[in-house]
Amino acid sequence: MLTGLLGFLAILSSWNAIDTRLKEYYANFLFLQTAMLGVFLARDFLLFFVFWELGLVPMYFIIAIWGGPRRVYSAFKFLVYTFIGSVVMFLGILALYSSHHAEFNAYTFAIPELLRTSLSGARQWWIFWAFFLGFAVKVPMWPLHTWLPDAHTEAPTAGSVVLASVLLKMGTYGFLRFSLPLLPDAAKDPLVVNAMGCSPLWPSFTARWSADAEGLEEADRLFFVSHLGFCTLGISR
Repeated sequence: MLTGLLGFLAILSSWNAIDTRLKEYYANFLFLQTAMLGVFLARDFLLFFVFWELGLVPMYFIIAIWGGPRRVYSAFKFLVYTFIGSVVMFLGILALYSSHHAEFNAYTFAIPELLRTSLSGARQWWIFWAFFLGFAVKVPMWPLHTWLPDAHTEAPTAGSVVLASVLLKMGTYGFLRFSLPLLPDAAKDPLVVNAMGCSPLWPSFTARWSADAEGLEEADRLFFVSHLGFCTLGISR
């Protein structure tokens, strides 16, 4: 419901802000809306991954075509970071798929079935970190956050709204939906807890320094990163 509402409001905010290539812009926006809804509605891990990846394509074009002066650089950086994280996450999905077959002698990507898989400590740890990288880039967590200030600044208003309100929350959704219920022992690892718990601290300290050294605009870019860190802080506790 929130995704649908925010998509509608973001399109309204584009009414006077976008005046070139309108058909392509709204087509990309509706494509993005479909992908975001697919991520939250998917009951199949393979379908979840397909929608997760599809969301990269329209957002890349929204930033690269209708963004600010450094739009091409920011869009490409966004695409590379999130794609690499997604590839590692897909390896984790395949490892989970293989483990489920070894335990139940059945091939399936159904999320309720895969959540029943029992994983050994070492295998659970490796799968957790594969998921962690994919979700952490999307959140994004420090030090994987450097794509976000550029993408947020260069995206058009509607793209920035959707980026902040939905796309970044897909990472925290992944932690809550998959990592914690499926891999609880690995999630309690002190390294994981400290990484997620300390995520908001470094961007906040850096933003405080930037406010003095480079002005409030740069500080605002970094504070935007740290607000998702408080979400991971809550999850880690």
